[in-house]
Amino acid sequence: GVPVAGLIGNYSFDKGQHVCVEAVGRLLREGQKIVLLLAGRDTDSPAVKALLAQKGFPPENARLLGLRDDVPELLSVLTVSLNCAVKGEALSGSIRESMAMGIPVIASDISGNGEIVRDRATGLLFQPGDDEALYGRLKYALANPGTMRGMADKGLAAVRENFTVEAMARKTFLYYRELLGRA
Repeated sequence: GVPVAGLIGNYSFDKGQHVCVEAVGRLLREGQKIVLLLAGRDTDSPAVKALLAQKGFPPENARLLGLRDDVPELLSVLTVSLNCAVKGEALSGSIRESMAMGIPVIASDISGNGEIVRDRATGLLFQPGDDEALYGRLKYALANPGTMRGMADKGLAAVRENFTVEAMARKTFLYYRELLGRA
């Protein structure tokens, strides 16, 4: 089928949907078959439709889904999960959930994203706001599905080891135990 790149997150400048639209739009202009899926509060708004029109993005290649409560189902159809935040991102829930489902990820190298996504090991990183870099990572991902599958498998293992509730509780417990041992 046609590859699907998805960004799950509420619509705002800080979430970087404009970066995503620019990068995916360039792929489309080059003849790449791809669908962009946007889900989250206001991703189906007139502002997003205006952004697509302004960038010359063909509406038939976009799925603007708005706020959803079926995120796991949405993630399951993605070829690649994107986080394009330009500022204000802590540890992205959608990237963590994507990795936990074995979905390849590409994320801006901002705040917590670099903690969970190890560039070229568990996913791909790019400089925040750099649509040209995102375009390059997307082009690479689509041309190298086997490599991306390997990164996704490593990402799944990393999430299970470090980012489950149990793992984070265990690490917090050990940290407090260490602090108490110093007292």
